[in-house]
Amino acid sequence: MSSSFSGNVRGTGYRIVVAADNTQVSKKAIRFAVQLYRRLEGTDNSLEIIYAVGLNPTSETTLSLFGGLDRTNNLDIENSAKEDLEGLEQFMTDYKNLVDFKLFMVQDTKSVEEILTGYINKDPPNLVVIGSTNKEGISRWVLGSVSDYCLHNCHCPVSLVHNNVDI
Repeated sequence: MSSSFSGNVRGTGYRIVVAADNTQVSKKAIRFAVQLYRRLEGTDNSLEIIYAVGLNPTSETTLSLFGGLDRTNNLDIENSAKEDLEGLEQFMTDYKNLVDFKLFMVQDTKSVEEILTGYINKDPPNLVVIGSTNKEGISRWVLGSVSDYCLHNCHCPVSLVHNNVDI
């Protein structure tokens, strides 16, 4: 399932994809991508902002309670994602007259990083831009890093925008 909000995406020039959620570091990544997009020559460039949502696979076990919990948890995830997407839509209103873009959400029962790399590698753009929170130590080991995964698994150039950089 996906939903979208766009401002006239153009054709076949440079294509920049931003992996974003509604965090401040993602908004920095979007600002970076917009600045880069505005410097590009030509009129057929595109800017895509993808919001990936990883849902829990629903259990097909004999204990229907677990499947019900998965579905309930997925409803919470979907509602939170809709709120985040609305926040991104609001953030992007400042850019609607500056750049042509497409903002959309992709949901799947995979992890967010697998959703992003699957989308990106299906039709690799000229550049992927993604924010990085600079997780270190145990939190990086336990939680993982979406940006690190994308950096190593996307079949195109990836630019990381760190949270401690002013844009």
